[in-house]
Amino acid sequence: MNTRFTIEEENIVAIYAEDSRETTLENILAAMPYMDEDMRQLAAAAVNMLSSSNGPRYIRMLFIIFCTVFHDHFPLNMIMRVFSFLHVMARI
Repeated sequence: MNTRFTIEEENIVAIYAEDSRETTLENILAAMPYMDEDMRQLAAAAVNMLSSSNGPRYIRMLFIIFCTVFHDHFPLNMIMRVFSFLHVMARI
């Protein structure tokens, strides 16, 4: 099963990301009626991927988004601490 998000799907998840996968899904689903057809299709694909991904896979995706957005603003050791924290939270 292909579980890689496209860049467009990652962007949608990043826009609506919250503290949990469930809340992120709710946010995307709530916004979908206000999207045009192309965006709605991308959002639906992102929802399908998020719904089928497990906790660690979701955490990895958030980490990738975090690194992409903040790589110029934080030192590597800070980014690694965030990843360690997210990894621990995925197991709870």
